[in-house]
Amino acid sequence: MQSGTILQSTISNNSAVAGGGINTAGGTLINHTTVYANTASGVGGGVFVREGSVVLNHSIVAQNTRSLVDQDITGLLGTSISPYFSIIGTNTGTLLVPAQVDSPDSNGNLIGGVARDEIDPRLGPLVDNGGPTMTHAPLPDSPAINMGDPSAVPGVGGVPMFDQRGESFTRVYGGRIDIGAFEWQPNPLTGDYNFDGVVDAGDYALWRNTRDSMTDLRADGNADGFVDDADRDIWRANFGRTLPVEALNGFDPGDAATNELAAAVLKNKFTSGGNNNRIESIDQVFDCIGSKYECGTLGYEPDGTLILANLH
Repeated sequence: MQSGTILQSTISNNSAVAGGGINTAGGTLINHTTVYANTASGVGGGVFVREGSVVLNHSIVAQNTRSLVDQDITGLLGTSISPYFSIIGTNTGTLLVPAQVDSPDSNGNLIGGVARDEIDPRLGPLVDNGGPTMTHAPLPDSPAINMGDPSAVPGVGGVPMFDQRGESFTRVYGGRIDIGAFEWQPNPLTGDYNFDGVVDAGDYALWRNTRDSMTDLRADGNADGFVDDADRDIWRANFGRTLPVEALNGFDPGDAATNELAAAVLKNKFTSGGNNNRIESIDQVFDCIGSKYECGTLGYEPDGTLILANLH
């Protein structure tokens, strides 16, 4: 690319002669992005800067290689690389000063050296962790978790509202933003290991296929870093549940003005009470809120299901 901004993206398992993940010239911003496990036969396993500058902001560039040698980012003479609250696995090919996990530099960076001094961001495999694209989820001991700018607030100062996966995955969880495209947080629906909004047989199949894993933790229901029989029991206990309305970020069950977000994300998950009429379309939800329909009650079940009582 010549110049521009890469925002909340996962760039993984690519290969090229120069810049296995990104080959750039001009001013490039890489924000809230993960560049991981790419290879180059020439230079710049993860990122190669041909000219100009690259600014890394809350990004991971690690576990990339060039010609069988670890090299995450490099550039030609006269280029510049400026990281902020980022993780760079190794400083090979740069002038960046190492800053280990227990001692970030003045810009909040974790920068590895060579050989045993490299930094492993501890990411899971590239899989479907929810949302429209595959991602690398940080493992429980990942140095990316809660190591971003402590003043970051979702939707303020260029900080995204959500992580790469989109709505229902907030960009800041646990009091401090994570580094990379993915924000670690509990599954919005316990037992929904394939993130399709319902706990069903598909989640059992995923649990079975990842049993005993310590890296693919989608079916780690109790978040202990290991997929085992206890996680199957969690799936069984929640079988049949659907994603509750409260799971949506910023959604207040008592605030009808935010129902548009809930309806858009959870369509076909609503039921109606009172006269037991099924809600056939999202328009009915909006019309009811707008008083076109006479809704005796607009309320919620304990599990968060929206109830339109006496819809007629």
